[in-house]
Amino acid sequence: MFTRAIAGSLCAIGVASAQGAISFTFADPSSGLEVTHTAGAAPDGVSGLLTYNNQQPLDLIVYSDEAGFAGATYTDATLTMEVVVGPAFGLGGFAAAQLGDVHFEFRDMNGDLLLTGDSGGGGLSVIGGTSGGWTTNSTDDGGGLVMEAHGALLGELQSASLGQLIAAFDAAFTLTNITPVASVSGDYFTSFEANSAFTGTANVPTPGAIALLGVAGLITRRRTRG
Repeated sequence: MFTRAIAGSLCAIGVASAQGAISFTFADPSSGLEVTHTAGAAPDGVSGLLTYNNQQPLDLIVYSDEAGFAGATYTDATLTMEVVVGPAFGLGGFAAAQLGDVHFEFRDMNGDLLLTGDSGGGGLSVIGGTSGGWTTNSTDDGGGLVMEAHGALLGELQSASLGQLIAAFDAAFTLTNITPVASVSGDYFTSFEANSAFTGTANVPTPGAIALLGVAGLITRRRTRG
């Protein structure tokens, strides 16, 4: 029991003290309106659904403050997004809505997964009916967002001796050039199209944390054998 407690403490200390931030972004592509909000299109038949044109190429940029990770840019990547937009309210030139289930995934030019995000909530806000954005994060209020690295992105992290993405997670999609002007009808947003850009952040365990996790596992195995 005591050995397991030591191992658990090592894990907790290692992960807490040896995390590094990693960020993701893409700029708004120059052509067309990529985001569509369709009123009443969610599975419940009442809420709206935000989607992204997954035929629109974009450049997904990954960067970090961690030494040894030079970052990566995935050209001609694509984004698939499905965000349930729930009840909304408007006050003057400001309107906001609760988000339901959120799913987004980035793929490279070959169609292989790079990054996925899943959440059970968040918020959409619109100012003046023409610009705004939606956000979700890893806190309970934010929807419990979880992001995972896949394929070439995961390989890049592992090559830099970094691990899989861990909390805290945050995802923010800006909305610009909203057309037609977004408004609240009844209790929900009306349909519209928009441009969008993305920023996201997560933590990764650094080499020190990964090594400490290995030590904790070795202690546990030796105790079990004894």
